[in-house]
Amino acid sequence: MTTLLFTLLVSLSFSLVLTVVARNLGVRCGALDQPDQRKVHDHPIPRTGGMAVFLSFFLSLAAVGFLNTPVSAELELNRKILMVIAGGIICFGMGVVDDFRRMNPSVKLLFQIIGASAAYLGGVQITVFTIGGWTIQFGYLTYFVTVFWFLLFMNAVNLVDGLDGLAGGIVVFASLVMILLSVFKHDYFTAVVFTALAGSVLGFLRYNFNPASIFMGDSGSYFLGYVIAAMGIIGSVKSQVAPAMMIPVLALGVPIFDTLLSPIRRFFRGRKIFSPDNRHVHHRLQKMGFSTTKAVWLLYGITVGLCLLALIMVNMRDERAGLFLILLGLGAVVFIRKLGYFEYLGTDKFFGWLRDLTDDSGLSQHRRSFLNHQIEVSRASDMEELWQRLTEAGKYLRIDHMELKLTHCFDKAADGQSGSKGKFVYSNNGFNPESFDGSRTMYVALPLTSREQVYGCLSVYKDLGKNEMYPFMLRRFEQIRRSVVSALSGMEKNGG
Repeated sequence: MTTLLFTLLVSLSFSLVLTVVARNLGVRCGALDQPDQRKVHDHPIPRTGGMAVFLSFFLSLAAVGFLNTPVSAELELNRKILMVIAGGIICFGMGVVDDFRRMNPSVKLLFQIIGASAAYLGGVQITVFTIGGWTIQFGYLTYFVTVFWFLLFMNAVNLVDGLDGLAGGIVVFASLVMILLSVFKHDYFTAVVFTALAGSVLGFLRYNFNPASIFMGDSGSYFLGYVIAAMGIIGSVKSQVAPAMMIPVLALGVPIFDTLLSPIRRFFRGRKIFSPDNRHVHHRLQKMGFSTTKAVWLLYGITVGLCLLALIMVNMRDERAGLFLILLGLGAVVFIRKLGYFEYLGTDKFFGWLRDLTDDSGLSQHRRSFLNHQIEVSRASDMEELWQRLTEAGKYLRIDHMELKLTHCFDKAADGQSGSKGKFVYSNNGFNPESFDGSRTMYVALPLTSREQVYGCLSVYKDLGKNEMYPFMLRRFEQIRRSVVSALSGMEKNGG
C-alpha cells in the first residue's frame, strides 16, 4: 500500500505542475479548442492537457521503479510491456498532432489501429471469452476482436470528453475500481499502473473541472482509453476471463454505450458514421435542462453505481454474472431511451424504414402488384391501350380523377374520352376537378417529359377524405409517370 500511495502522490504532483505548463504551451502555440454549436464553452481553451497526463503517468512509474519494494519490482520491462508502450506512444502522438492541427477521421482511425496492433504483436490479445458456462474461442478473429476492443475504449473516452471534467472523472472512477480489484487479486503491477493513471488525471481535473481552463484533447482521451483497454486485457490473465474483462466495460459504461450507438444513430439519420454531432448522452442531458455541472455529477453518479456493480459482479458465479450482465444491459437501454436517445429507433420509425426497404427491393406485395401495372402501361402500343392501362392503374391506386393532356405532336391520336383531341379523362363517382376541396384533396400535376421531347401532362386528384393515401403514393405517381413517358416515346418512334 505504501508503494501505491507513493505512486498516487507523485503522479498527482507531477500532473498539477505539468498541466499548468501544458496550458501555457497550448496558448502560446495556438492549440486552442474554438467554441461552436457543439461546444459548451464560449471562448478558446487550450486542448493540450493530454500532454501533462501522459508525462505525469510515465514519470511517476519511472519514479516507482527506483523504490526497493516487492511491488516496484514487478515494474520490469519486457517485450509485452515495451510493445504496449510503443502502441500508447503512437496513439498519443497522433492525438498531439490532431490537437495542434486537425487530422482526417480516417487517418486517426488508421493510427489507432496501428497502436492497437503494436499491443497485439506484443501478446496483449483477446483469444477466448467465457461467461455463464459458454466459451467462445476467437481463433482467426483474435486480431480483429483485440483491435476492436482498443478502438472501443479509445473512442469511448474521446466521445464523452464533451463536458468539463466528464471524461477525466469517469476515468478516475474506473481506475479506482481496477485498483481495488487488482489489490484483491494481488496483481500489484496492474494496481500500480492504474494508480499512476488515476493520480495523473486527478491533477489534470484540478484545472479541467467546470469552468475548465484546459482540455485533455485527443492526445489525452486516446491515451487514457488505450491504457485502460490494454490493462483490461493484461489484468484479466490472472482471473476469470469474462468478469475481469467486463469490469472496465462496466466502469466506462456510459461512454462505451454512447460509442456503440453513435455510428448506428448516424447511419439511420443518413450521416457519415464518423462525423461529429451534439447528440451524445451528455448533450441530451443538457437539452433536458441540466446545467453542465449537474449533467457531469449525474453521469458521475451513474458511473459510481456501475463501478459498485462491477465489484459485486466479480464475486458472482459465472452463470449469475451472465444473467446480471443481461439485466444490466436491459436497464441501460431503458435509461437511454428515457433520454430520447432512441428516437430514430422508435417502433414506428423502424417499421417505416423496414417498409421502405421492402418497397425498394420489390419484396412488398403492393410494390409487386403495381409493378405489373407499370409494365402494362409502358408496353402500350397505341393511345387507346395506353389510356386503358393507365385507367386500370388509377383504379388500383383509388384515384378519384385523372386527366391526360397531350401536346400537338400527338394531335393525330384518337379522340379522348372527353371528346377533344389529345385529352383523356377518368373520373370516379362524378368527381369534379373544378370544385374540389383543397383541404382534403390531393392534386398532383406530372409533366410527361424526356430529354428530347415534351409529351404533355398527367393530372391526378385523390380525395383523402374517402380513402387514405398509400404510404408510397407519391412514389407510385412518379413510377407511373416514367412508364407513360416510356410508352409515348415508343409510340413516337413507331409513328403512332
